[in-house]
Amino acid sequence: MQVPLRYLNEAKKVSKKYEMNYQLIDEYKTRKTIRYFCNGMYIKLKKWKNDGSLEYIDYFDENGVKIKRKFYADNFLAGEISS
Repeated sequence: MQVPLRYLNEAKKVSKKYEMNYQLIDEYKTRKTIRYFCNGMYIKLKKWKNDGSLEYIDYFDENGVKIKRKFYADNFLAGEISS
């Protein structure tokens, strides 16, 4: 079965480490995580597995409280939990 191009493009997009318009705290080398900020506000955290594939993305509200986690398998969305 061949994966549609739109899914491949989305997988490539979400697994990118560096995204424009965000300030970063890059802990990729030590923790396999990068924290993303916009105008000083904590927006999201991405966590990768040791093999380099995306494990999950946590999303935060304006108070820095986690509101959602998206889980990934081979960089494809596998599930989502909202707070």
